[in-house]
Amino acid sequence: MKKKYLFVSLLLSLTSCNSGVIEYENHSISIIENEFIRASVSTNVAKINDLITINIEEISSNYELRYITANNHRIDNFSFLMPNEDVSINFVLGEKDKDCFKVEIENSEYALISTEKQYYFPNEVVTIEYSTRSTYELDYFLINGEKIVKDKFIMPSKDVEIRCVFKDALTVTDITLEANGGGIFARSYWDFKYDTLGVRLNVKVEDNIVRGKEMFKDPGYRDNIEFIISKPTSVKGWNLEAVKTIISCDGGYYIQKPSSLQKWGTPLSCSFEDFNFNATIKSKEKKDGFNGYEINAFISYNLLSTRYIDAKNSLFVSLSQRNATNYNSNGWTTYEEDGTIWEDCSTFPTLINNKLVKGA
Repeated sequence: MKKKYLFVSLLLSLTSCNSGVIEYENHSISIIENEFIRASVSTNVAKINDLITINIEEISSNYELRYITANNHRIDNFSFLMPNEDVSINFVLGEKDKDCFKVEIENSEYALISTEKQYYFPNEVVTIEYSTRSTYELDYFLINGEKIVKDKFIMPSKDVEIRCVFKDALTVTDITLEANGGGIFARSYWDFKYDTLGVRLNVKVEDNIVRGKEMFKDPGYRDNIEFIISKPTSVKGWNLEAVKTIISCDGGYYIQKPSSLQKWGTPLSCSFEDFNFNATIKSKEKKDGFNGYEINAFISYNLLSTRYIDAKNSLFVSLSQRNATNYNSNGWTTYEEDGTIWEDCSTFPTLINNKLVKGA
């Protein structure tokens, strides 16, 4: 392949007028000859700071444009601001078939997906960029059918097809709550599980404005979820062996047992084996699938003064959600279906197979 290079001497030219105002001269813009590409510029003559755009009209089918230089400086986005000198533009090409391989991306209804370029050399790092739509999040990538979980891979010595597999970050469950704080709605999706050692739950809260400790020292007044788990009882009021838990969006919490049928005691200090959780603030901008927060928690049967064999499909549960919009507007919603009263454990439904069933 014959390559041609032109070396251009660059001269600065300023002339000063009698008025003291500096006038900049026009300078020429030329394209270094290349037999494999045909291109043009928006103008062949310009002054300093004029915007110059480059138009690629045709590239030989066996070649790919790697990058463009103006006076040996690499430029992006096919445009640059004119310096106070003549400019020579050079197109650096690579042979597709001999030097590099093609990346093809399968279109997805769930995300916009791209790579920096379409052709890569073997052993180059390929980074996959994606922006999810709605409430979807990335599950995994398929590179020529092979599953990877990272957004980077090493280019092999062959063409590559990228397929992205997404999942809905918000699974609709039988248990949902909606809280209104100052006209801003938040919705929570609850998923419970009886484990052999205790009750596990996952709560995903869809909330466009998440408020945490920057507003309130008390986690009970931040964006939070709150739930009470109790053994079956017919006594009105708080079951003395019940456990009430508050977990805020940013990890604040307290856990309590009643001190009487009408009053909750001071927050407990629990071992990790009896109570643990994690809280994560989510963001679509960070590709987490939705705006809001997610909480996973574990409450042991020991803390509930019961055993797995007695607890499974028999525990009473009630839940609530707070949506803290500002100091003066906090929406607090409790589960109130079928006569459930937050202050009375005897009215709580039974947790059976991730459903709250009244009178079970």
